Amino acid sequence: MKSKAAILFSKKNVKIIDVEIPLPKENQILVKNLYSSICHTQLGEYLMKRGEDKYLPHCLGHEGVAKVISVGSNVKKIKRNDHVVMSWIKGDGHENGGTKYFSKKFGEINAGPVNTFSNYSLVSENRVYKIKTINNLKKLTLMGCAIPTAFNAVFDSLKVKKNSTMIIAGMGGLGIACLYASIYSGCKKIICIDINKKKLSNIEKLKNVEIICNKKVDISTLLKKQIKKADYTIDCTGNLGIVEELLSATKFLGGKCLIIGNPEPQKKISLDPWQFILGKSILGAWNNNKSFEKKFYKFLDIFLKSDIDRYFSGHIYKLSEINKAFNDLKSGKVLRPTIKF
Repeated sequence: MKSKAAILFSKKNVKIIDVEIPLPKENQILVKNLYSSICHTQLGEYLMKRGEDKYLPHCLGHEGVAKVISVGSNVKKIKRNDHVVMSWIKGDGHENGGTKYFSKKFGEINAGPVNTFSNYSLVSENRVYKIKTINNLKKLTLMGCAIPTAFNAVFDSLKVKKNSTMIIAGMGGLGIACLYASIYSGCKKIICIDINKKKLSNIEKLKNVEIICNKKVDISTLLKKQIKKADYTIDCTGNLGIVEELLSATKFLGGKCLIIGNPEPQKKISLDPWQFILGKSILGAWNNNKSFEKKFYKFLDIFLKSDIDRYFSGHIYKLSEINKAFNDLKSGKVLRPTIKF
């Protein structure tokens, strides 16, 4: 199968090239991509924030919606002509690692278990989720990353209780999804923090939501007039200085601070052990496990009944415009750029 694909060759160097995609192996699925969104993790890959990338050159993308073209002989949960959400999060089924595409000009191209920035993709069975509805497929790209990641953090990792207080730092796609999950959980007060006024403008009129727009990291000072200590705090920025501030703003005796944003590698935080002795906790929300399949459909049901997608100031791009899409995401111009194929 011949396809156009967005390939990362080096920092900020993505090229649209022709690749040859092999036939599916026994646990793989060949799909025709319809929509794919770009998140800050992909932006981090584009900017190579994690340092040297040993898989170059490789395909990008880990969240999208597609139509199934063919399936491997051992695939059980998906059939030809199904519509699916593709995700970095592992569900049921087997995984085929080490997938390679081929370019006449550049040779082998690493494709991994899931990739979505191409007209066609070969993906592992455990990285796709069948969807029954085909209305508003663009909206459903959010189920590949932001929604399940945030919902898992709020509903399962934090187990947020009704009438609690919440602080969320970083109101990109992940922060917006955490905000919606907090509202759904019945939080009586939610404070949202970002340095970008545009990211806050869509949510400032929501009930029980207050916003703080400030370029300083000193969150504790900013919060003094609005809240004493929060039951829960979530960092979606990856800024470890903000994590330290959020932990300070978390209440004693049962307060939880959750890190969900991606920090730069090798960075460390400085923590006062007395905060833990007095009953605070700090945790993460990695949800890449075999039990996720049931969670996905639970989260999908909540998502389809919501209007959360209207808070994502997205924009439609062609695959040929992918470098512009990355730059618009980096600048804060859009929350979730979407590629339409």
